[in-house]
Amino acid sequence: MTRIQIRDRNQLTVPVDIAKAAGIGPGSVCEVDYRNGVITLTPADHPRSRQLADFYGAARGAWGETDEEIEQQLTSDRESWNR
Repeated sequence: MTRIQIRDRNQLTVPVDIAKAAGIGPGSVCEVDYRNGVITLTPADHPRSRQLADFYGAARGAWGETDEEIEQQLTSDRESWNR
């Protein structure tokens, strides 16, 4: 693991080999995040891995719009199971 030192005004230098591997250079825009004691620096145009929150509501309406429709669909699905 490469170690770096944080300079005045919280600046840091990304080592050349890591910058090349990440495809970043002068003028690149990156996103920085801090979670669970880990700082993550990601190029802004990098396709990030999806978070669970990205999928909230993805199935909305798939089984019906109302509680009754959803319950009816679930009952129908359960009755179709081979037991």
